[in-house]
Amino acid sequence: SDSFGENYDEKTAYPILSQQALKEAIDKAAPGDTVFVGKLDLSEPIVLDKDITLKGVEGSLLKNAVIQAKNNAAVTIEDIGFTGDSYIHNQGMSALTMSGCDIDVNVPEKVNNGGRAAFISLGAAESAGGIKLDIRNNSFKVKSNLDAAAAAVFGWAYVADGSVISGNTFGSADSRYTFIAVKLMNFTDKAVVDISDNTVYGTTKLYGGFYAFDMYQNNSRANAYTAVFANNTIDIEVADPGHEAIFVDLESNGAANATIRIAAGNTFNGQPVTESHILIENSNAGTVEFVDIDTEEIPDPFNA
Repeated sequence: SDSFGENYDEKTAYPILSQQALKEAIDKAAPGDTVFVGKLDLSEPIVLDKDITLKGVEGSLLKNAVIQAKNNAAVTIEDIGFTGDSYIHNQGMSALTMSGCDIDVNVPEKVNNGGRAAFISLGAAESAGGIKLDIRNNSFKVKSNLDAAAAAVFGWAYVADGSVISGNTFGSADSRYTFIAVKLMNFTDKAVVDISDNTVYGTTKLYGGFYAFDMYQNNSRANAYTAVFANNTIDIEVADPGHEAIFVDLESNGAANATIRIAAGNTFNGQPVTESHILIENSNAGTVEFVDIDTEEIPDPFNA
């Protein structure tokens, strides 16, 4: 039994309370295993190079956790608090599932292409099929002493079909993002992505503009994709009436094939999202449609 007197199966490693024990448990784990973690202050990266779940027990808190996900691994992280200089660095993972986590961090590095700090740093490394994101019901407060415009999610790697970012809270009334909360840059061909039921807190005070969601494609990597936005709540502190406050920024440095569908329930400072809250930076970046879609059953526009 584990330290709580509970029985468990032989494929599960139970509460880890030291850095050495965590490393040993991950090294010994087989693909599909779960490693339960407690409260740790880490000084070395956590390398995840196999399909594995890190799951927190009550009071779980990882301080200064640098998670390096690689080798086509499908990584799951559940019910863990992150603090200090913590972040997740994609180095070739195939999937990231994350739920029930409380993130309040100061990211110490800029590891993304373009020099942007983020807690989920997608970078440019990727598996052949892209990275499938399933990011639900987390709280993200992300700062960086190196980057005043630190984001929760940022990177160039392809985002795969079926990815979901839903039910998350990005920032708070007292801890607002200063430039961008989520920036996704490039998608696998014909991907359909669900971005719904999130709450985003931002401010234009520092940069004179704020973008809750930034959808970008590089010309040499551009694919047709659809992103559906529904029931998102945006709370932006607009420091000056002339400042740019944006719900979705659609951009590309060349011809792209994006379709952004704005479904029901999105609000911007208490008002329904309208075309005035959308920025299309390039005429060939893609199109934006206002539609009536239930995100419980997002239609696949490529197989209709």
